[in-house]
Amino acid sequence: MLDDVKKSVLADFRNRKIVSSIMPPEMPEVSLPENERIWRDEHSQRFYCRKVSLLLSGKAFRSLNGKVYIQLPNTLVLINYGELHDCGAPESVPDHYSMDMVIRPSSICCGGYEYVKGEKITDFNYIFKDIAAIKQINDYWDSTVSGDIEPAIGLFCINNHLNLVFESILHDLKQIFRRTHGWTPQIQAIEKARTYIDANCGRHCDIGFLAQMSGFSSMHFQRLFRKHIKMTVKQYINVLRSRRYDEMRLDCPQKVIAEELGFSSAAALCNWLRKGYLGFNN
Repeated sequence: MLDDVKKSVLADFRNRKIVSSIMPPEMPEVSLPENERIWRDEHSQRFYCRKVSLLLSGKAFRSLNGKVYIQLPNTLVLINYGELHDCGAPESVPDHYSMDMVIRPSSICCGGYEYVKGEKITDFNYIFKDIAAIKQINDYWDSTVSGDIEPAIGLFCINNHLNLVFESILHDLKQIFRRTHGWTPQIQAIEKARTYIDANCGRHCDIGFLAQMSGFSSMHFQRLFRKHIKMTVKQYINVLRSRRYDEMRLDCPQKVIAEELGFSSAAALCNWLRKGYLGFNN
């Protein structure tokens, strides 16, 4: 849980250590045992989106472009488009708590995660939608990578604006807790599923998995979802995909968009478009 100690780490952005490819990382590179190195090689990925990870407690190791760095509380890892990085943590990594973010043009998907013996336990998921604030982060990041801003200044500005996002998330989480305090366990479970769908934009969102996550049978989950959200799961996912497609279609090839939206291929994406789902969000 986000206790007072973790919140104090969140607020202490001036003493934050940063690991990124923009400047030499401020945390040391480490050598790992062979079995853990193999695990990280097998669980490394590249994404179109930018990603951020801030450790709030414990100790972890994060790989970036083939190198592994120690991550202590208040260490911020910045992952740019297409950079190789690991996902998750092996059982050998000490228990820790991190706040991870996926930055898209119109939203930041943020989650608080506790890792216990390699198992990832979700504390909360949250969608930040201040487009102006997100644009500032991306503009500073773009200018720093291109060399228009000195690396040290650029990282300071990125860190500073990310901290404004962290502060907003903490404030909104308090409001959400007050608003949802009277929710039934059923509604809480459906909202948790909706937040997961939002964060993954339809990827890995089959009904069976969502129902299991919520603790219901598939049929009962679908009834509750439609009653609370006022649309079916499929309709809701198509709304998200349509919005995300609008954001990406001018800048990204179809193959990249298909992967981002959870389609098996560019052909599957084209088939979805032919069925008229573009503009579903209108």
